[in-house]
Amino acid sequence: MALNDGIGDLQDLFAQYPDLLDKILSLSTEEGKQGLAQQQMNRGEGWFNAQSPQGMRVGGTYVASSPLEHIANMAQRIYGANQLQQGQGAIQNSLATQLAGRKAMAPLLAAALRGYGPAQPVQAPQMVDENMTGAPFL
Repeated sequence: MALNDGIGDLQDLFAQYPDLLDKILSLSTEEGKQGLAQQQMNRGEGWFNAQSPQGMRVGGTYVASSPLEHIANMAQRIYGANQLQQGQGAIQNSLATQLAGRKAMAPLLAAALRGYGPAQPVQAPQMVDENMTGAPFL
């Protein structure tokens, strides 16, 4: 197979699928996007699992937490749940993009391997005994 034949196949492939190269190149950025989404989910989990406000003893007297502390805690949990949801969505989108890129690589790989048949089996060297008689060495 000549080198020019492979280049022509690739040019035809890119002409047939114009977004193929973009999908393949986007694979390199997806792991970073997944890492950022995971960090967002971790932060959201921290906000979501924040401790509820509690009253305290001041000089032998119990002082209840204020309603504003409860409202702030509820807002924190809502924000945390939102961050978790956005992070999960970002990871799902990133995985879908990775899958599309890998599927896009399949025809490219097939075009690159076109013309190359299966590898020919390699014959193991004949083992002989220490007297070099040609008898199989066991």
